[in-house]
Amino acid sequence: VEAGGFANLTGPGLKARVFVSAIEFARESWKEDAKATLELLQMASMCPPDVEAHVRYRMELAHYWEDNNDLPQAVRYFQEVLSDPTMRAANFKVSEQQPKYDAGRFARDSVDRLVSGHGAEVYQAVAEQAERDYAGAQTKGDRAEVDRLIHQYPNATRTREEIFGLAEHL
Repeated sequence: VEAGGFANLTGPGLKARVFVSAIEFARESWKEDAKATLELLQMASMCPPDVEAHVRYRMELAHYWEDNNDLPQAVRYFQEVLSDPTMRAANFKVSEQQPKYDAGRFARDSVDRLVSGHGAEVYQAVAEQAERDYAGAQTKGDRAEVDRLIHQYPNATRTREEIFGLAEHL
């Protein structure tokens, strides 16, 4: 018997069942009870059984915040996927009836859609962090770090500038 909360579940089968159940119940409560939906999504975030589940709950939370008009929060969860190379490279299913999606592409395109539809201010916190990270890499002269940041912040203006700079040197 496992005790200590959802984050301490150790059995992979049990962990997966709790995760899937929390996501499914969150979807069922989505329009009727926003507070319960958020609590269920947070519950799911405590026991993802694998990388795909880590991506999936972040995508669900991003969708939740988008539906509840907190677009910077939605961007935050999409950016969490983009900031982690393992999650960015993962494939995930929105639901069992749909095909798998490339997590990095889905997150990048979702941020682009939010910025295009609602303005750059929804991306401002991430853009500011990207600038700080790029400045640090530039100060160190660390080209490998700049290359990593290009993948981490595909929606940042600085990333586009870096890519154009690289293209000019070819």
